[in-house]
Amino acid sequence: MMSPLTRRRSQPSSEYDPDKRILPESIRFALGHNGARLNSGHIRNLLNDETRFSYLGLYLIMKATDENDSIQERLLRRVASHRFDLSLATSDDFTDALSYFEDQPDPTVKGVKLAQVSRRGFGSSIKNFHRTIQPKLEVDDRPELFMVADAPYIGLDALAVHSLKRGYSMGILKPTRFEQPDLPVGFMIEPADIGVNISPLAHDFPRPENALLFDEIVNTGSVRDKTLAFWGPQQPQPDFVTAHVSGSI
Repeated sequence: MMSPLTRRRSQPSSEYDPDKRILPESIRFALGHNGARLNSGHIRNLLNDETRFSYLGLYLIMKATDENDSIQERLLRRVASHRFDLSLATSDDFTDALSYFEDQPDPTVKGVKLAQVSRRGFGSSIKNFHRTIQPKLEVDDRPELFMVADAPYIGLDALAVHSLKRGYSMGILKPTRFEQPDLPVGFMIEPADIGVNISPLAHDFPRPENALLFDEIVNTGSVRDKTLAFWGPQQPQPDFVTAHVSGSI
């Protein structure tokens, strides 16, 4: 199945982000102090033309704006305008989200995940996204892909390669919303004739009979358990997979 998202060749994160790259010094310092809290200046540093860690900036700002669906949807649309090639994202794409973030009472976000990914190697981390997802989706009875926010945003382009760029939809689940039935529980991104359609995902959205739930890592298993409980008792249960386990950090 062809998708308009495939009209221009996109580079996966693993191609433009080799393992030898290191985080900017200011961010490495912040990760070792003050509870690894990062501010908008750190995020802007990840987005500039020299560092080109835009996928890490996307992860941080989506985490920091978790409660503002409209800001997140606009940012996802900007990323979609680049056909989910995060190497093309710039600080201009993040303007609205960063402005909202800077206006918060505590405009910082915890960045421990960046240190974990750095220790594994940035390229290796994204390659594991591809290795995990590809064999699960390249089957006759293809499941519908849902990512469990927020950590998988670091490899959103890899997820898009195996879903949206092949003409299939992708859902985004926000575990912070599982117990808030009056609010959207995430987003549904669907290929369209031009680009994609992004819409809120209602708490009671119809569960597909065959689904693949993807998270970046399982530590204690609490997020996995919450996600499967939210999904409900329908059979068969969705397949929950991760690119890493806690012991691989």
